[in-house]
Order: sequence, then C-alpha cells, then structure tokens
Amino acid sequence: MDRRHFLKQTIAFAGAAALAPVFFGTKLQASDDEKELRRFQRQFDKFGGKTAVDGSGIIKMTIPEYPENGGTVPVEVEIDHPMEEGNYIAKITVLVELNKGKHVITANYTPANGIAYLFVNAKLAGTQHVHVLAETNTGKVYTHKKKINVALGGCG
Repeated sequence: MDRRHFLKQTIAFAGAAALAPVFFGTKLQASDDEKELRRFQRQFDKFGGKTAVDGSGIIKMTIPEYPENGGTVPVEVEIDHPMEEGNYIAKITVLVELNKGKHVITANYTPANGIAYLFVNAKLAGTQHVHVLAETNTGKVYTHKKKINVALGGCG
C-alpha cells in the first residue's frame, strides 16, 4: 500500500465517521436511563415471567412524592384483596428502576396474615418509579407504580 492510497482511505473513513449521525440519527447509543430501564425490565420478567395486570384499584402505595432523603424512603403497601383459603395474596414484591440492585424486597403471605400489608425503607438513587407486584396464590399478578422525585444530593 502506498502513502497516497493510505491517506485516501483514512480521509474517506474520517468523513464517513463524521457523517454517521446524519445517516443513522444523532443517537448512536442508548442513554444510561434507557439501559437501566432495559435492565429493570429483565429483572421484572424474572419474577415469574407472568403477565401482570393493572392493580391500581387494589394496591394502595403510600410513599412521599418528594422524600427529604433518597437513602431512606418509606414505602408502605396495602392491598385490598381477600385473604381467605384458596384466594389470597401470596407475595408482595417491591422493585425500583434505576438502582443497581432493582429488587428491594419480596414478602410472603398466607391467609393467616389476615391482611396483605408491607412497610419497608427503600434506597432510591435518583428520581424513578417504585413498582409493587402482588401475586395471588392462583398465580395472578397485579402491578402498580408511582414516580418518586428524589432531590439532588439525596442519594444519587
């Protein structure tokens, strides 16, 4: 390969690299939030792989919308569902989207509990959704989410 041929190839490659955003759009890579949300979806799918239905009518989440400290955010969950033999909430799982550890807690229940209730302090690394999954003993999964706004300097 001679010097002239090498320079032509180098200039052609540099020109193609400079024009790549024009041809392929300005987003050549997914943002960090999009990557985190894909990781969250994979984590969400691990919990049974069942299709979840909207549980906003039965799942009551009490979480401060603007917590003072993202390091300890109180998450209170109460589920309005019968707790009788053959028809009860068997598991409550709390997941967060953008933390490295997406799984906060899974609590197991029996009809002897009488009520499906959970209180836990979660750590939130920035503004994100908190998801609650409630699974019945028959395998039906209800889900509900709430956006929590963590102030700068809170935990992220």
